[in-house]
Amino acid sequence: MPNAYAHLVFGKLFLENHKITDFNIANNKKIINSIDLDNFYFGCVFPDINHISKLERRITHFYDNNVFEFFEPKNSVEYSFCLGYDIHIKIDNLWKYNIRLKYNIPLEENLKIYNYLDYFLKKEYNIDYSYFKNHILKGDCDLLKKLNINKELCEEWKKRCINDKIELENKNNKNNAYEKLIKEFLNILG
Repeated sequence: MPNAYAHLVFGKLFLENHKITDFNIANNKKIINSIDLDNFYFGCVFPDINHISKLERRITHFYDNNVFEFFEPKNSVEYSFCLGYDIHIKIDNLWKYNIRLKYNIPLEENLKIYNYLDYFLKKEYNIDYSYFKNHILKGDCDLLKKLNINKELCEEWKKRCINDKIELENKNNKNNAYEKLIKEFLNILG
């Protein structure tokens, strides 16, 4: 739903607000001690690969499954990817059910709001895309084998996710309404 930049910012904010400290398996218990940022941020943007692949959105966004159950992470790299992936899906669903459907926003208008969301987050948090770029590029494409995503498609998606241009393209009288929706959404996120 939201653009890659928004998912990355929300992922960063999640990590800042949750003390996550290595993923170990001891006596069948998963213990988290540190997050692999490369694969966490890669997971934050990966689900939208359906835009350039033949995979249906219901598959990449796990309508019928759970990210952690599907990938069964066995180490901190895999867990970090799944955590970013799961956050992406939760953000999409929170937006869909608490904003878009609640206010009956048409999809075309919703895309305009997403662009404004990127602009708003950049202005509010002052996080450059460059902060995320190297992390995404270092994401491990081998993690996607279970979805039958090949390395070439994975690398192409990484490059498409790195869009340094965050500008307010259309200054219009709807921006105040967009900002109101975005602030409501941020309140939902906590």
